[in-house]
Amino acid sequence: MHVAVRCWLVTLVLMVGLTDRAQATSYYIPPPCTSLWNHDAVFVGTVLRAAPFNRLTQESQSVTFKIRERFRGSLDSTLQVDNQGRELTVGATVLVYAMRDKGSGRLKIFFPSRTTLIADAEQEVAELRRLSRVKGTRRIVVGTVGPSHAGQPLSDFPLTLTCGSRSYRSRSDRNGRFEFLIDIPSSVCQVRPTFPDAYYVEFSRDIAFEGSRTCIDTALSLGDDGRIAGRLQDSDGTPLQDVTVDIWPAPRTPHLSQGAAASVQTGSDGRFEAAHLPIGRYVLGINSRTDIAKRFSFGVPVYFPRVDAPEAATVISVAKAQRVELDQPFVLPIGMPLASIAGDVVLEDGRQADGAVVRVMTGLIERAGNSLQIAELTADSNGHFNGQFPVGATYWLNVFWPPFSESFENWENVFQFTETDDLIVRASGATLRVALHHPLKR
Repeated sequence: MHVAVRCWLVTLVLMVGLTDRAQATSYYIPPPCTSLWNHDAVFVGTVLRAAPFNRLTQESQSVTFKIRERFRGSLDSTLQVDNQGRELTVGATVLVYAMRDKGSGRLKIFFPSRTTLIADAEQEVAELRRLSRVKGTRRIVVGTVGPSHAGQPLSDFPLTLTCGSRSYRSRSDRNGRFEFLIDIPSSVCQVRPTFPDAYYVEFSRDIAFEGSRTCIDTALSLGDDGRIAGRLQDSDGTPLQDVTVDIWPAPRTPHLSQGAAASVQTGSDGRFEAAHLPIGRYVLGINSRTDIAKRFSFGVPVYFPRVDAPEAATVISVAKAQRVELDQPFVLPIGMPLASIAGDVVLEDGRQADGAVVRVMTGLIERAGNSLQIAELTADSNGHFNGQFPVGATYWLNVFWPPFSESFENWENVFQFTETDDLIVRASGATLRVALHHPLKR
């Protein structure tokens, strides 16, 4: 093929890709409530003048609008906007969301955007009119509630919005959408299930009303709160503390690449309770983690109630939000000695690392696919952690703070981390002091 022909084909592909980029790629575009407050100018306008639109380079198209209706921003009757979205033509009436460019200070329609022809935005314009009428201390909270796993939205679901000492009630519609119309000053609020026993909140975020903002869009992701509770003891009936019990989906053979449905540590009385289990069938195991190729293992695997293979284990069925109390103890066989790995985690400045995550690993210390995480411990308010593990194996610790589940800004100035050398655990156990450091400062 000649070079000229190849270049022409490449150019054609490039043009098609740029022209159809909105259809070919999925982008997250915030809903109207959020977009209204995230943009400097929101309005309906008719295009008076429009510069040529370059499909190859996607350079900004200069567009002059005659303003028909304002929703946000102090806008003149005519307004010039730089357009980096879809091509706009003279005479088109458009719902526009524009932000002020930090470099030039000019209003710009970015890609992707909610900006669209008015013929396709009648419902959205009606929603913006409603939102713009909310003034003063009146606020609107809108959002969706649904299951944490793939499934239908939760319809007719009772929800409570709590803002300080005030509470408000609402129910979701058939699409899982909900709305609260409230009258409060600036405040931080939370949406929760009105009757929480059957669910746990897997994802939610605080709702912070600041300044003149009157509308916030949020989401609530819920999971079934099924539970399995029991007691772990040795062959003499002595309760076993600080042992990790894994709950595996049945009838699959457990290995860590699948992920355990839950893991829990036993308390001082040997009691344990695994939570947040969806509807399903489960087996319980100790020392049961391995990789899919079964290259790594530790100790002797034991499954509830006292068997050495998952196929022989008692299968426990959990219905929706059911709490199952085991009718007999989980017993470790004779000849399975355990010893503790315990210690304290401190930060670079000497403070105790409250809530530090301690991952207990086995396998080659060179890491990178040659190791296995066998437990995850959480340090208490004093930075102390403790776990019981089979004697004679070699472990190492991967420790970090704060937990990934916490939200924090500018993490590169906060996150601290370390990995220990090998620990060969004898019957007397191992006690150590783990000092964290900032990985980007070393």
